[in-house]
Amino acid sequence: MTQPLRYTTTRFPRPSWSTAPDPVLTHIFEFSAQATVRERGLPFAILLSHVCKYWRTVVASSRYVWCTIPVHPLRPGLTKFFLSMAGSSDSLHVCLHMNASIDHDLLLILAHAVRVKELYVLAYDKSW
Repeated sequence: MTQPLRYTTTRFPRPSWSTAPDPVLTHIFEFSAQATVRERGLPFAILLSHVCKYWRTVVASSRYVWCTIPVHPLRPGLTKFFLSMAGSSDSLHVCLHMNASIDHDLLLILAHAVRVKELYVLAYDKSW
């Protein structure tokens, strides 16, 4: 007769970087958001806000993390969310991922054109 499997839970200490001071994390997050804006995956600010409650609080309180705005045809409505999180910042970094109609999001960005510091346009062929 076989014995039932027993599962144990091991608690590991939290890594020190997960509780770094807010200004340090904010600086890292802002730099990383700008460095990853051209990628096709989920926006960096969104990924950060799902790591843990502490990081979500830090990201939500830093409008500059949200100033790096990926305008992507597969994520309609995200542009409006990023603009609202960025607040009144006058230093927007926008990356237009173009392979389909992004008219609505493009109009949102154009309405804030005086705030745009950098603009990247990435065009993909239709097979993407």
